[in-house]
Amino acid sequence: LGGPQNGEKLRLALLLDGVQVASAEGSGTTLPLSAPLLLEGGKHTLVAKAQYLDRNNAPLAQADSSSAFTVVPVNTSLLLIGHGPSTDLNFERGVLRYDGKSGSFIGYFGAACHALDLSYGPDGKLYILDAPSFLGDRCDAPYPVRRFDGRTGAFDDIDDEHANYVQDGQQLPNRASMAFGPDGNLYIADDGFSDENGAIYRYQGPYGPDPGERIDTFVTQAESHFRRAGKIHFGPDGALYLASPDNNAIVRYTGPASAEPGRYVGTFVAPGSGGLQGPIDFLFRDDGMLYVASGGKVLRYAGPAQASPGSFLGEFGTVPAALAGLAMGPRDALYASGDGQGSDGVWRLNGASGKSEGLFAHVEPGQHLTVGPLLFSSIPLAAAGLGDFNGDGCVDRSDLDEMMAHILGGVTAH
Repeated sequence: LGGPQNGEKLRLALLLDGVQVASAEGSGTTLPLSAPLLLEGGKHTLVAKAQYLDRNNAPLAQADSSSAFTVVPVNTSLLLIGHGPSTDLNFERGVLRYDGKSGSFIGYFGAACHALDLSYGPDGKLYILDAPSFLGDRCDAPYPVRRFDGRTGAFDDIDDEHANYVQDGQQLPNRASMAFGPDGNLYIADDGFSDENGAIYRYQGPYGPDPGERIDTFVTQAESHFRRAGKIHFGPDGALYLASPDNNAIVRYTGPASAEPGRYVGTFVAPGSGGLQGPIDFLFRDDGMLYVASGGKVLRYAGPAQASPGSFLGEFGTVPAALAGLAMGPRDALYASGDGQGSDGVWRLNGASGKSEGLFAHVEPGQHLTVGPLLFSSIPLAAAGLGDFNGDGCVDRSDLDEMMAHILGGVTAH
């Protein structure tokens, strides 16, 4: 764009998948710009934006350059919300880690009391939505959302000032699920009370000026049309979708880029369509279609860009379990988590045919505790060394606790 003169300056910004991750401004002809990132496997787009400004910050010229690339994961891990192999552990539902190829149990990842949801953020950190004990005073969850190292699962509130990411639990008395939006911010769905609708709140993402601070009520009670929230996801059209188990439907709201963000659009999948019952989780695949967990079935619907959006297209697959989570994994396979008939865990479905390939990861049965959402991590996780059972890079008391849990619970992964 040329060299700045007479008070003119250059402004640069770097965006990853639409989220600004770094910026710089100065009078030099070149400016240093870097952003350390941990990237999930899959397709990504990097955009560099340059502006040439006069002394009054008025734009004189601008230029953008973009590059699309694919990250091929070296290894994968399945992260699953579930109960531990021993009732002596000081949590009810934590994050369990399994080998992405064999399905064997590796250990616990992160920390929680009664984990409700989990997600990788745009910064490569693992975020866990937590709640107090549902079974008395077994454990507490003073912070609704906590942040952990995306590679090791370690939590260090000394080195990470935003480790306790969302700190005010009073703001989210009935938190249910969360998702990061295309704007890089965090969205949390909160159940309503007995005769009131729920709401969806928006919090600043990790690259905002005040990470973890509430921005607004993105979907108000008047606009929500739900009392109990299942999972929330952003669709390929940028809209926000929510599974409504009470209404047996998938509802849709305008996304953050809309002229009227957070507005109720209507039911995307009509109540009971195709036998839809009590949906908790769903996902959009690269084929443009919507896949929804319904009881022991995965149902398929037309996506927002297809003919007759939201229409029922048929049953994709079945597993012997009450499903609570869906995720895409290696080889384009579909993974479904839930409580089965005598078995709890994760089942694998062939990505093309939907045929069940059996129980992939097994979770020890728990009393009154259910298996929850899951995700596949293609961020290279740190391998556990000798004695480092939880893979956090340190052999300490937490590893002794986990070793005793394995012994008491009869788990032989280590």
